[in-house]
Amino acid sequence: METAHHALSTADDSTDRVAVARAIAGSTFSTIAGTLDWKQGPTPNIALLRCPAASGTRARKAPVSPSSSTRTP
Repeated sequence: METAHHALSTADDSTDRVAVARAIAGSTFSTIAGTLDWKQGPTPNIALLRCPAASGTRARKAPVSPSSSTRTP
């Protein structure tokens, strides 16, 4: 959604597909997920984001109730 908003608001004509594509292709901007750089991607018009890491803490093992651990044949 952030990319669409950025492209439509920066394109010369938001109803022209070519203008919107040009706006995306020439963009570098920050999003909630990180910086999107459409100019420096591995190929034209590709932006990469790093996969966010976990919080770094281990989850505690949830207690198991007796009814959930019973298996029926």
